Amino acid sequence: MSFYFGLVTRIDDVVIRFLLLHRTPLLTKAFYFITYFGEQMVIGIMLIILLAYLYLKKEMGYLYSCLFVFLATDASVYFIKIFVNRARPSADMAYYLETSKSFPSAHAAIALAFFGFVAYYLIKQTSEKNQKSAVIFSATLLVLLVGFSRLYLGEHYLSDVLAGFIVGGMWLIIGIIIRQKYFRASISSNTPSAL
Repeated sequence: MSFYFGLVTRIDDVVIRFLLLHRTPLLTKAFYFITYFGEQMVIGIMLIILLAYLYLKKEMGYLYSCLFVFLATDASVYFIKIFVNRARPSADMAYYLETSKSFPSAHAAIALAFFGFVAYYLIKQTSEKNQKSAVIFSATLLVLLVGFSRLYLGEHYLSDVLAGFIVGGMWLIIGIIIRQKYFRASISSNTPSAL
């Protein structure tokens, strides 16, 4: 077990130092902008808009499932950070100061959970394969960019980001299962690909 954690730590160190050496002002500004798509407040605002939309559309199954995914992801990240208590990368590596613990990345977890659910909802609204592919590609690219921004800015280690993806992905899958198992009837009858 100690060998495994030692290997993870070495990989984390190599990755963050490599990105630090290749950090440029232009890319730093770009990823500083991208990282905001994983900020809790920014996603919180988008979540409120999405929930309001789902409420007006009377898509209560999606609404409850989306809220569950967000809250479960947020709570899991909060308690895991306390339990693991991993320090952030050193100040000379970080582009700006973060006060919370490092493991797992909340940006990565919440971005995957939220944008993953949005993608899930959107692909259920169309029967066009091209549109589904475009939604999946866009959501995947955005989530990966948010995760990479945390590495490029030196705010997290690689293992933090990967763990964040695992946490967010786990709750996303559970939320989708809940929606499909317990809220099947809540989908509008005119939805092309409704289950």
